[in-house]
Amino acid sequence: MPMDIINMYLAMILYYILISPYPVIILIFVTILYLLIGIIIFLSRAILELIIQVIQQCLYLFTKFIPPLQNICSKADSILNSFGIWLEGTHSKHNQNGKKRILVMKLYFLVIILSCVFFVVPYYLEPKLTGNSQKTCANINNFVEQKTAKAQEFVDQHYTPMTQEEIPQEETVEHIIFHLGPKGIEGSNLRSSPEKTSGNIVGIVRGEIELIFENEIQQTENIIWVKVSTADYIGVWISSNLLNEEEVAAYLTVEN
Repeated sequence: MPMDIINMYLAMILYYILISPYPVIILIFVTILYLLIGIIIFLSRAILELIIQVIQQCLYLFTKFIPPLQNICSKADSILNSFGIWLEGTHSKHNQNGKKRILVMKLYFLVIILSCVFFVVPYYLEPKLTGNSQKTCANINNFVEQKTAKAQEFVDQHYTPMTQEEIPQEETVEHIIFHLGPKGIEGSNLRSSPEKTSGNIVGIVRGEIELIFENEIQQTENIIWVKVSTADYIGVWISSNLLNEEEVAAYLTVEN
């Protein structure tokens, strides 16, 4: 039960992170990772100091109850003392005059800059490049999408947000139903407008979900956008490239 509650809160936090613009998602995850590394380093030092104290107490008991081991225990205790003094020295040295705080902030800004260079910039450059440069950016973006898809799966498993209520209909209307194709079945973005931008993603669908066609399509330079609805999302847009090709060919007609 406690783990279920923890997972629910984690999924809730992830949900609001994942609906943020792409750069914000990257910066938040990088910041969280940076903080976790800092906590691990801090705990590692504290754990090492605790281990040294425990071992020294054991050595003291050995010398008390087993006198022949006194010389060996004294040497080991001396080594542990030297190591403990070194740990305290590094800790106090970094803390002196706020040097540690300045170093931590410098490293943080360096990590932020590197994350922008290696993750955020390729996201916007991919549509504007060709050849190997575009492939490199695509590989980076696919890596990030895979990680965010796993995070979305965790959210879908542990947290279900409130969605728009379905509008009651007086008559039963037959709708055209689309399904995801091979390119989209593993995870496809639903957007609030018919354009590929980082800020208009409202959700992700995958699997055998039914997409109700809302009798509206728009075509950009390279993408045909289809307006659909699901049980959780009303009037959203999805690229026709992600839909079942046979269904698209049967029901959609795009005027050139």
